[in-house]
Amino acid sequence: MTAVVNKAEAKRTEALSLKGQTANLEATLKQAEAEKAAAHKVAEQTDLELKFAQLALAEAKGKLQGLLAELEAENMLKVFEKN
Repeated sequence: MTAVVNKAEAKRTEALSLKGQTANLEATLKQAEAEKAAAHKVAEQTDLELKFAQLALAEAKGKLQGLLAELEAENMLKVFEKN
């Protein structure tokens, strides 16, 4: 009978240990999920900022082309005026 009680107590001790490990793993998982959500939010914000930067670059390129065309026209006018 003592062997059965000892075996039962050992199983109970093991179960309590496993319960503690499970709680720790659940806490770790919860933290990992929170960090994953935060990382996704940062990635979304970064993508949005990249799109705005690309739009600004495209606008700047367009303005540069306009300025270059204007400069070329002025140079052609100066050449024409000299002749």
